[in-house]
Amino acid sequence: MKNADSEKDAMNTRAPSPAAGALAELERELRSCVRGEVHFDRMSCGLHATDASHYQMMPACVATPRDEADCIAAVSAAGRCRVPITPRGGGTSLSGQTFGPGLVLDVSKYMDRILELNVEQRWARVQPGMIRDLLNVQLAPHRLHFAPDPATGNRATVGGMIGRYVHDLGSGLMVVGGEKTFGDAVFHDTPLERLLPVTAAAAATETERSVLAMVLIIDRSGSMEQDRRLDLAKEAAQQSVRVLDAHDKAGVIAFSDDAEWIAPLATVADKADLLQRIATLTAYG
Repeated sequence: MKNADSEKDAMNTRAPSPAAGALAELERELRSCVRGEVHFDRMSCGLHATDASHYQMMPACVATPRDEADCIAAVSAAGRCRVPITPRGGGTSLSGQTFGPGLVLDVSKYMDRILELNVEQRWARVQPGMIRDLLNVQLAPHRLHFAPDPATGNRATVGGMIGRYVHDLGSGLMVVGGEKTFGDAVFHDTPLERLLPVTAAAAATETERSVLAMVLIIDRSGSMEQDRRLDLAKEAAQQSVRVLDAHDKAGVIAFSDDAEWIAPLATVADKADLLQRIATLTAYG
């Protein structure tokens, strides 16, 4: 019979676990800044080590944020401690996308509400843990319906469904990562790809710090004028900028028939200016 440590090691053979010192620091930070539950015990981590796939990986810890502020605090703390993050919804993935070796952020317990519903324009703003079928129950009296229809709709979350779409199809608002993140994918051999900072390197003064390099890619084509799509994209981009620290890097690319830097990738020295550049984007093409 294997002991608990050997079982844990076997489950993590394909991904290195964070250093013990980093986890100790992360636990202190999470318990001081997150109002939702924070778990480092083996049972809670084990419950988040599987999904609907046949894969397994024991996370180092689990947090169940109560709101957006909790998410921002947890992500910031994990970044400072250099611990990887995996967001998790209903755990319905068939390919093991809902767990990892670091911090699992489970949004399904508390972040499951509709925040705003515009019946006239037919859109809703929801928290990522909103279950697809429960969303449609609340939309039905208004003769509205969220169309994606997975077999797991009674437990799949909207955040997880969108995350899978971005991951599998390469179609999303944000591209987040460092110098080796951007490969040959949906933007291969396009004006947009040629603008991406594939060789960007951190400055020497930042080598001892945890630096997030984030490129926000916003579709500003004419179709984005429908149903406030561009407004919603700009709002999401601005929320992403607001969580960055002063030593992080951010850039904004807007594309329609062509692509251009709205704000070149650089250290976030003037966050207000970056937010204003996003706010003034208009659709064309």
